Amino acid sequence: MPGPYAGAMYTVLKGSEANSTHWTLTTLCRGCSQWTATAQRGTNSKSLDPAATAPVDLAYALSVTLPAEPANNASRISYHSSRGALALDMAVAKTSKFDKYVQLLS
Repeated sequence: MPGPYAGAMYTVLKGSEANSTHWTLTTLCRGCSQWTATAQRGTNSKSLDPAATAPVDLAYALSVTLPAEPANNASRISYHSSRGALALDMAVAKTSKFDKYVQLLS
């Protein structure tokens, strides 16, 4: 099971909401773009590079089962019921107005 990112700082922004069937979380995470990956070949450092010119391969997973303690980011989670991958072009995802957008959503 993945652990929470040590030293990560999460800020919940405007646009976040929840009801009985859905939730939306708009967040700024500082310290979430670098992590340690452990595989059969050992442990190594990984990171997202915002200056990358080639698309970055990302993956996601989800479960229909709630975490044991939803308010605790270290809570046990169930094995995923769905998963997938996507390629993100970091070059076109950047904006010079990033700080302005964060300020507006804070």
